[in-house]
Amino acid sequence: MKKVGFLYDDIFLQHETPEWHPECKERLIAIVDKLRSSDIWDRLIYIKPIKADFKDIEAVHTHEYVERIKKSGPGYADPDTYISENSLEAALYAAGSVMEAVNRCRSGGIERAFCAVRPPGHHAEANRAMGFCIFNNIAAGARYAQKIGYEKIFIIDFDVHHGNGTQHMFEEDDTVFYFSTHQYPHYPGTGSELEKGRGKGKDFTYNIPMSYGSGDKEYFLAYNNVLPNLVKKFAPDMILVSAGYDIHSRDPLSGIEVSNEGIRNIVKGILLSIEHSAFSFQHSAKDLELPIVFALEGGYNLQALGESVLITIGEFGVMIIGCVSFFVFIGIPLAVAFVMFGIDLTEISQMKDLLATMREPSEIISRYLGLILVLLVSFFVYLLVVASIGIYAFGGSAGLISRIVREHSLRFNLNTFFSDGKRLFFPLVGFTAIIGAIFIVVAFVLGVFGGGAAAIISIAKEYGATLALFLGIFFALLLLCVGLILIVCTIALTLYGTAAIVFKDAGPLRATKETIKYLYRHLSALWLYCIVFGGYILISFLLILFGAPFNLIPIVGTIIAIPYQLFSYIVQSYLGLVILAITFSYYFSTEVKPSETPEKMETIVEGSTGIPDTSHTQASWHEPPHPEKEDRK
Repeated sequence: MKKVGFLYDDIFLQHETPEWHPECKERLIAIVDKLRSSDIWDRLIYIKPIKADFKDIEAVHTHEYVERIKKSGPGYADPDTYISENSLEAALYAAGSVMEAVNRCRSGGIERAFCAVRPPGHHAEANRAMGFCIFNNIAAGARYAQKIGYEKIFIIDFDVHHGNGTQHMFEEDDTVFYFSTHQYPHYPGTGSELEKGRGKGKDFTYNIPMSYGSGDKEYFLAYNNVLPNLVKKFAPDMILVSAGYDIHSRDPLSGIEVSNEGIRNIVKGILLSIEHSAFSFQHSAKDLELPIVFALEGGYNLQALGESVLITIGEFGVMIIGCVSFFVFIGIPLAVAFVMFGIDLTEISQMKDLLATMREPSEIISRYLGLILVLLVSFFVYLLVVASIGIYAFGGSAGLISRIVREHSLRFNLNTFFSDGKRLFFPLVGFTAIIGAIFIVVAFVLGVFGGGAAAIISIAKEYGATLALFLGIFFALLLLCVGLILIVCTIALTLYGTAAIVFKDAGPLRATKETIKYLYRHLSALWLYCIVFGGYILISFLLILFGAPFNLIPIVGTIIAIPYQLFSYIVQSYLGLVILAITFSYYFSTEVKPSETPEKMETIVEGSTGIPDTSHTQASWHEPPHPEKEDRK
């Protein structure tokens, strides 16, 4: 369990806004109530925010602006931003929350933190308030982090509105990298993909504009494919996140369609980026994982906001990082998966015992009908559970290997394994059903061949035993060849079809159709699989051969056979992963086009006009007509 800090104070409720204003104190009340009602609350480390010193505020804001805010009375600082009697105090504590979270990360008291603060900050410019924001909390926190020893800071902003203030404060700085995904064109009109920084800060700003209606898929690509490479290249000492939950599909100020699961994938992508960076550079054991601090920005649907923050902090705590005896942990369920996606030859020697029990099936059924029904139901449930675990493990393994194929320096971590296992579970279930149906058809075809051969041999017996013997051998060999070809082709279809699901995000039916076409066009892919599958069969046969003597030794042999069987499962799991890696690499190099690789994000920005829309304020902005979204509300 990670040490997760939660920073909040009732002072934030004293930042009063007009009754109609979307940035209201009820936002924080909804967050705290949602967390209190969950089992996560008792596992959080509550940290009281500190009040930021004006000198730390002036590290990112001008002295003149700070003095102007000090003298401001109740009223509007800009068309969106309302300042009440206690707003200055709340704003100082909001910036101080990020600073205190940085302090605690530095001292080792926590590893991750969430700052539930208001007013928000990422729109505030160096010399003016803007878009509900008075002081730029994340920017002030970044400069403070550098002040106490963190040299390079990576800022991530997933608010629906571009963080113009944060970008402008660091656009000439090569020690702070600013990454933003946001709706565009939209308030405040900045955030084009052409804005990449200036001077020393050139190429240290990375904007991914999202067109109206973008959702989970576009954000998944941005945070799981693009972001990790940027973090790895920059090699930061700390991550700060402007967490704007107004990207949620239920938010009134958003034209973005991100669901709760989409929020979860964004957080997972950010955590993956941290690991990616830590494993790619010479960090000490103490710094194996980078500290990360989230600070609340937008989010104006109270229910969606509470759910989103709970999901975020939940991901902080439940993800276990590190390489933990991978093959032992998932060896058995993964071996079960390869029974479904391959052939487990270690159990063939036991088939004769199963057949022996079925010599007099009628007698057994008549005596133990009730027991047999219970056993059958139990066995069915057992198979269902084990098959589900096997598919989950197979999906996690396939997802991990696909990432390693794309980015060779990426290493194993359980975060990605669990995330990909969940993401690919239902597509693989559907694909497994299709492959099962294909196997049934193959069995039917083989049965027809076998029945036809038996009929021909029966007729041939009338003309002579020699002819019948010849035809029997001929048709047996023919049936064996046809059977092996069909089975190998079907299993090859399974693995390359899984590659289509993983790399192209194809559905089960589409993956089946495209893989059949792919194997038809690339016969070399089939030959490659035959070679690696032949090696799998050979090693499986050797495992049986070496394990057979244990069955002949009384007592001791049985004791030794148990760890040997576990060892066999682990070896088979490893072999299965090797087969996956080889087939995935070949599929990626021959089928996945450059435009479909994760480094390319044209699909995300497609539809952006490049024309800034600054005709509306943030609070008064209304999205274009969108009947589907209006019906949902």
